[in-house]
Amino acid sequence: MRRVHRHGRASWPRLLLSQFSSPIMLILIVATIISMLVGDPTDGSIIIAILLASGILGFTQEFRANNDVAALLARVEVKVPVIRGGREIDVPVAEVVPGDLVQLGAGASCRPTADSLSARTCSSTSRRSRGSRSRPRRMPRFRCHPTPR
Repeated sequence: MRRVHRHGRASWPRLLLSQFSSPIMLILIVATIISMLVGDPTDGSIIIAILLASGILGFTQEFRANNDVAALLARVEVKVPVIRGGREIDVPVAEVVPGDLVQLGAGASCRPTADSLSARTCSSTSRRSRGSRSRPRRMPRFRCHPTPR
């Protein structure tokens, strides 16, 4: 069975290290090293404290946000209307199989993959927008036709 590709969750060590990879953090790390080499441990200690506090705060916020997004995604199941066996039914996106005809329309919540078939094909022609008179835009107009089998 095909599964919809989801972004993998970052492990907590990688998430923690990513907090210290921004350009400003790297500049502060270099400033700490230079401060310690010059012989000013007070300034170096203060910069290390700021780096650690910033990294820990950023890590906890991002870790919680990742967990919240994962929990929300686990609760949401996107369904798509397909024609299967001559009947139109709603199936979860992960259960769309080869041979299903995907019904797409305005506001469709599913992005078709390259190997999916649509029950209708649309061709577009251009027409002018009636909105702005100073900058006319071309807007597509779609005509849909049944797909030959």
